[in-house]
Amino acid sequence: MNTLKKVAAVHCACHRETEAALDLIRQNVRGGILDLAWIERTLRDASLRDTARLLESFLNHELPCLLEDSPLKPKQSFHSHQTRTVTTVLGPITLRRAYYRSPQSGRYPLDEALGLHDQYTPAVVQFMRWAGAMDNSFELASETLRRFAGLTIPGRQVQRVVNAFGR
Repeated sequence: MNTLKKVAAVHCACHRETEAALDLIRQNVRGGILDLAWIERTLRDASLRDTARLLESFLNHELPCLLEDSPLKPKQSFHSHQTRTVTTVLGPITLRRAYYRSPQSGRYPLDEALGLHDQYTPAVVQFMRWAGAMDNSFELASETLRRFAGLTIPGRQVQRVVNAFGR
């Protein structure tokens, strides 16, 4: 499937999770269960999953066509395409990116262009730094991220990011 067909397929299915959540909500309401807090959380989570799929499609299929090729460093050549799970504020996505290597090192130009820190986007890093600075422990910061941002990030990872960037 070519890039445009892949993008079109994702755009057509962009509300699949949200529509399924609405169906579940309708079933519960018809069954006499009305819990607005649950409805809000269910729709938020479904919307985030749908939007994460759109972001994943954009980053994997459209963005590489829009970016200029990164200049190669001396003795560097294309090695392969590799995937990585990246944590975004929308949830986890799979990023497919080119890997270039030389006798001394390797690099992922797309990771550099996006400003990724390990497997985290810049927005997630900002959330982690904020939670790490506001809470009394990194485990509590992890819980804050889970409850308020829907992100599952271990306290140890929050600590690593905070230590790398400072509070």
